[in-house]
Amino acid sequence: MTLSRVAIGGYLALVFASGAVVGALGHRMYTVSAVSAKTIPPPDEWRKKYVADMKSRLKLRDEQLLRLNIILDETRSRVREVHARQQPEIDQIKHEHTLKVAGILDPDQKVEFDKFVKERQEREERERQQQEQQEKEKPAVPPQGSAGSSDHDLL
Repeated sequence: MTLSRVAIGGYLALVFASGAVVGALGHRMYTVSAVSAKTIPPPDEWRKKYVADMKSRLKLRDEQLLRLNIILDETRSRVREVHARQQPEIDQIKHEHTLKVAGILDPDQKVEFDKFVKERQEREERERQQQEQQEKEKPAVPPQGSAGSSDHDLL
């Protein structure tokens, strides 16, 4: 069976077109920039940026900067007090969650789930201790234009 020149030309055009499509898609995949999820900056970085933004946009004087840092410290302290009061209730909710999840698992799954829960609790405890240690190392009154708090500490 012989192919006509028109059929051969059609096949060549089809191969060429598919190559162009694959090349265009490949180029797009190669050159597209990565998308990153918005993350919450560490408290120190957030506070430095917040104070710097306030200083530059509002043209704060040194006295105002000092008072702003005091306000931020007071706010952080109050928010932490609220968190501390709510922590027992949060712990109870987490405990109930763990019991409910364990209730739907098979015996062999429960063994692995218990390991999972223990690892999570150990990680949370390490993170809590690291945070407490960092707080102990911070000066009581931060230097002007810097210090450590975050918007989630303030809200």
